[in-house]
Amino acid sequence: MSSESAGKARFERELRKLRREAEVELTRLDEERRRLRRLISFADDYTGGRGRKLGAGASQAPISLLRAVREHPGVRASMLARLVKRPFEQVEAELADLARRERVERTGLGWRRMEN
Repeated sequence: MSSESAGKARFERELRKLRREAEVELTRLDEERRRLRRLISFADDYTGGRGRKLGAGASQAPISLLRAVREHPGVRASMLARLVKRPFEQVEAELADLARRERVERTGLGWRRMEN
């Protein structure tokens, strides 16, 4: 093996090693991102996104909606509105907010909780 081909082989090994390390770091960062999103979402649910604690009824709105989505994966917004006894427009707005915070996602014509 020439010194040039040995150098190339060494370089390729190092490059593969760096790629594996980068993959591991990306996985760690993705997990950290999900953890931070859960923390932010919890804080928003608790405070209503305003930095102060709301009354018990106000903070229960997203919780009851999340529970309904968990219990009925793929459920449509109109059915969710009936299940949680709130106006369709309000449920639709709450689902959009929960989707932005990566708590729920569209699945076909319905909604399901995201795995965090």
